[in-house]
Amino acid sequence: MPDSDPSTTTDPLDDDDDDDGLIDGYEDADDDGETDDGETDAGNPDTDGDCLQDGTELGLTEPQGEDTDLSIFVPDADPSTTTNPLNTDTDGGGRPDGGLTPTIRPMTGSRDRGVADAGPVTARAEASHSRRCWRHWPWRSA
Repeated sequence: MPDSDPSTTTDPLDDDDDDDGLIDGYEDADDDGETDDGETDAGNPDTDGDCLQDGTELGLTEPQGEDTDLSIFVPDADPSTTTNPLNTDTDGGGRPDGGLTPTIRPMTGSRDRGVADAGPVTARAEASHSRRCWRHWPWRSA
């Protein structure tokens, strides 16, 4: 099948171009080379922009493939709780699934790396998470 969008290419020698733990073929389920409804973006580790990697949201504790950069991939610390990598606010609670930015408090059940914990979050923890999040997505500006 020809690539429907040649501007969004992935490396055929790297099974996880964005290093989110999901292999590119899983993210582009119909293999047409573009991100369609219902698919995560093989070139963006955080398709919905909520500061949680797509693989983390789906509960991955290890990458699906062999070419994921483990210094970028964030394994889910609590895979029994998952969120939707296509929906910034999976539970509709008014806060992003990632929850931790300098201006947004976490929702109950959402923490860095997917750990469910309703406890208080300090400003230091928020700032630390924010730095980690943006480090993994270098093309985004703060």
